[in-house]
Amino acid sequence: MLFRLESLPRYPSHDYNRIHLHTVLVVVAWALVGAVLLVAGVKLIDLITPGKLEDHVFKDQNIAAAVVYGCALIALAIIIASAMH
Repeated sequence: MLFRLESLPRYPSHDYNRIHLHTVLVVVAWALVGAVLLVAGVKLIDLITPGKLEDHVFKDQNIAAAVVYGCALIALAIIIASAMH
């Protein structure tokens, strides 16, 4: 044998429920930060485009505006996800 069981370091017992709860809270917090940044980015795109982009998409049923809106959502989500990673 390369090592004996007695030679392995002893670690104190952990409260795994607390560790998992902390991890879940951190993940939820980062998800909320990402969602807020995504909404803020879409509002910024809406300010940049002429007219109200949501009105063009949902009221006027403009397909080209919907493509711009969707591409903006995907691009912002990729940017935010890579920045958070």
